[in-house]
Amino acid sequence: MKVCFVTRSNLSRSVENAPLFLSGAQLILASPLSMGLVSYEDELCGNTEHFLDIAKLSKELKSVIIAGCDTDTYGSYRRSAVIADNGKLLGVSDAIFLPSDSEYTKGVTFTVYKTSVGKVGVLVGNDFYSFETVRAMSFDDADVIAVIGGDADSPMPDVVVRAEAFLFGVPMLKCSFGYATAINSVGEVSFSSPLDVSVVDFNAVKTYDNILYEKGSDFGR
Repeated sequence: MKVCFVTRSNLSRSVENAPLFLSGAQLILASPLSMGLVSYEDELCGNTEHFLDIAKLSKELKSVIIAGCDTDTYGSYRRSAVIADNGKLLGVSDAIFLPSDSEYTKGVTFTVYKTSVGKVGVLVGNDFYSFETVRAMSFDDADVIAVIGGDADSPMPDVVVRAEAFLFGVPMLKCSFGYATAINSVGEVSFSSPLDVSVVDFNAVKTYDNILYEKGSDFGR
């Protein structure tokens, strides 16, 4: 699977500046705030068309796009990621695990999306620190888990994601602000880059015999 990471630039601007990178990519991951702030009120009233634009872009590029943004629900702000697939808006995932003093509102649920490149679990912000969530997505048959967020200035996020990929046998892709990582299902870093736009041919294959914890176990409790 050809994966393209956009780690810094506005997604639309990257399409204009680096069309050859994006062309042919089956899955495009864009970093937090790559779409800026999206107001549901403005979207519903037709004042903005951010969701429509991302759906159109996915159709134009014939790809699945997962792009980070902040969403405003009538004054409640969330860290979010928008998922579009070949012209269709599949949904919006929100960060759930937030500090108690965060200015953002928590999301409600985690989702594994059925897409043209397989089943993709989406995690936003620091939600990937929840091993139980990654395990649940793996057992929900996610072929790959995409992380939009994580601190690029610390090695800890990559350590955690590598451990989760190994424990639960699921490939993981992480797009932070300024850094991209692709990790295979045995916990090896297949690709990493600090470039604004980068592309990799990624073997998104699960490793079922790596799952150390059975369904129904008490792991993490």
